[in-house]
Amino acid sequence: MKTKTENGIKPTQLLREFLLLNLAEITTIQDWALASGWKDEKSFSGFIKRNFKKRPSKMIIEAKVEKALELLQKDNGMSCFEIALAIGKPDERALNKFIRRQTGNAPSYYRKNNKMEIKG
Repeated sequence: MKTKTENGIKPTQLLREFLLLNLAEITTIQDWALASGWKDEKSFSGFIKRNFKKRPSKMIIEAKVEKALELLQKDNGMSCFEIALAIGKPDERALNKFIRRQTGNAPSYYRKNNKMEIKG
């Protein structure tokens, strides 16, 4: 694989940006691989691991948490249902469970406290 595309952007940067722009649709490694134009999920996973030093599943989770917390903290009038849909969760209950599992806090904590703390 080339180290840069024709416009000078690295493929790794393109993959990360693609993930961030398509969080609602990307729920699995296979979704991300196929949507990014990879035919083989295993080679995609290997590429991600080599270049990001993380499992693709971890990158998907981290991106969804980051986006959810960003949206929860903004005074944008988005409901928890809308935020859930924006990160590919079916409803507020799934968002609540996901955020609690990943951060140890409910979504309401981030709305009220405006903090971005993620369990490590």
